[in-house]
Amino acid sequence: MNGYPVASGSPSQSIDLEEGETETIEIVVTSEDGTNSITYFIYVYRNLSQERLYPATLSSITLSAGSFDNEFDPYTWDYFVTVPYEVESITVTPVASVETATINVEGFNVASGTPSQSINLIAGYEYWIMIWVTAEDGTENLYSIYVTREELP
Repeated sequence: MNGYPVASGSPSQSIDLEEGETETIEIVVTSEDGTNSITYFIYVYRNLSQERLYPATLSSITLSAGSFDNEFDPYTWDYFVTVPYEVESITVTPVASVETATINVEGFNVASGTPSQSINLIAGYEYWIMIWVTAEDGTENLYSIYVTREELP
């Protein structure tokens, strides 16, 4: 297989597969007396990782107060959170899936893994916090966090 002998029923040597590439595996089966052979080709394509398919994503978002109504998923763009009346401001800490991506929260660049600027909240109002993630190739995604601060109890 690929130029190396392999006994029938035994595993071959390991074959490295590159993301986004098709590898050709050549298998030559030879008769016991060595006079006849047949060649088979297997083509294996390794998919790109999600990070390479979607380089403008976040691997997590942490809030300074409250928690999302649904679990964070890098391919879900909208999130909802309600915070108690006592919470007057909130920060978000986004982490990029790819370290070369840039993150912008409400018009301010934020380093991956660092809290955003403080966003003031007025009781009873819903705030739409926008997080833009831009990959090195210019691809962009927008995450939206809808934050509601509860009214005075």
